[in-house]
Amino acid sequence: MSGKKKLTYAAAGVDVDVYEEAKDEFAKIIAASNAKSPFADCVVAGLGTFGSIFDTKKAAAKLGFSNYADVESVDSVGTKISVAVAMDRYDTIGLDMLGHSCNDILVQGAIPLVFGDYLAFSKFDKRMVIDVIKGVAQGCEEAGMILHFGETAELPGVYREGELDLVGTVRGVVDLDNVITGDSVIPGDVLIGVESNGLHTNGFSLARKALFDVQGYKVTDEISEIGGVLGDVLLAPHTNYLKPLKELFPQRIIHGIAHLTGGGFKNNIIRILPQSCQAKIKLNSWEILPIFKLIQNAGEIEDVEMYKTFNMGIGIVIACDSENENTINEVFTKHKMKTYRIGSVAEGNKDVLFE
Repeated sequence: MSGKKKLTYAAAGVDVDVYEEAKDEFAKIIAASNAKSPFADCVVAGLGTFGSIFDTKKAAAKLGFSNYADVESVDSVGTKISVAVAMDRYDTIGLDMLGHSCNDILVQGAIPLVFGDYLAFSKFDKRMVIDVIKGVAQGCEEAGMILHFGETAELPGVYREGELDLVGTVRGVVDLDNVITGDSVIPGDVLIGVESNGLHTNGFSLARKALFDVQGYKVTDEISEIGGVLGDVLLAPHTNYLKPLKELFPQRIIHGIAHLTGGGFKNNIIRILPQSCQAKIKLNSWEILPIFKLIQNAGEIEDVEMYKTFNMGIGIVIACDSENENTINEVFTKHKMKTYRIGSVAEGNKDVLFE
């Protein structure tokens, strides 16, 4: 035994010391962000503890909710991370995770409060981890949220070298007297589409196949049709619709909201429709971003596949009475987000039709 080299955790592929060196740095980033949140005094025990504790009752009181419930959601950035790896750029995917997660509970009328992230890779890379956490912290700061808990996992043998995964968990509260489920959607409602700024976090497996495998583009290619470097356009972070929606919720004029993520138009809009309603989407009623046209042409993808996979330039769809359309448009315009009337609700059998 004495002649053999003694094994250590680092020799097995996990270097705890490298993590400890980085921990102090990203702890300062998180602390600075959390201190600016209006819910900072609701944290009972946060990062660094075995389990994070948050005073939801106190936070709900700050929002004016007396009759409330918790709302949670978990998701990942998906294969968009492959583009970040190819670009060796990690400052946007944290914003992606935050924006996507917030929107998933915002569409039910909930206000996101705290966020947790899980970052896994084959080998710890200090610069990469800090860049990701900076993005998450920036997103939390902009949203007034607390980055409440997190975990990094070094998993050699599970992930290949250079691979990573990012998962986010969001928790918020919803006023039980003002939950948005789609139950109040009725025939005659208008459908307002709010712009996205690109693919957000969905459809990247198809986009990468069309752009890189079929067409042979590189992430560093500057493409005039899309107005910039391909990798930069693809990495545009997922829009967070928190601020305008938070302003609109107290007015109680929204009947339903669909977040256009995986499943595109049909599979997401259908989730907010009562059994007796159908949505009619008017094609060409909004601006389709150039990146989608590039993807479609590169892969010779049919229209039906594009609308099933991508958001096509629309991040969320809001159903409301036509009397309240201008009010909703004005709030989004104030927050520098474009809106379009993209369709309407009619009597039917829980379906989404394109016209």
